[in-house]
Amino acid sequence: MNKTELITEVLNLYDVIEALKNQNEKLALNQLPNNNMAEQNISFIDKKMIELGKKEALKKSIYSWNEVSVNYDEEVDQFIVTSFDDWLEKKIIKNQIPSFMSFDEFLSYLHKDLKDLYEKEKAIAFAESKGENNDE
Repeated sequence: MNKTELITEVLNLYDVIEALKNQNEKLALNQLPNNNMAEQNISFIDKKMIELGKKEALKKSIYSWNEVSVNYDEEVDQFIVTSFDDWLEKKIIKNQIPSFMSFDEFLSYLHKDLKDLYEKEKAIAFAESKGENNDE
């Protein structure tokens, strides 16, 4: 490689570097604000009110009597438990979901709370079922 080719390659590298810098600046302008920053701007009272509203929306949107069922099947020697998806279909009062969100959005937003409630009901149902099983 002669001197001219070497100088040309170095100049090309400077052009590439400049193009990458411009691209980085454009990408930096299009970034969304960091979630941590948004969360820091929410006051303690706002957090508590959001949590309270979430609990109230959940409470209004579920049947209190439709719980997880656990039955013992002697033929296969195992417990049969209501699946999470089946439980959701029977537990949610669809016309009580807030009007500004769809059923899927509701399930997605409250998934952790619904899963926790399901696991709690399942544990109670298992305990009751095992208690009945031991009495026989």
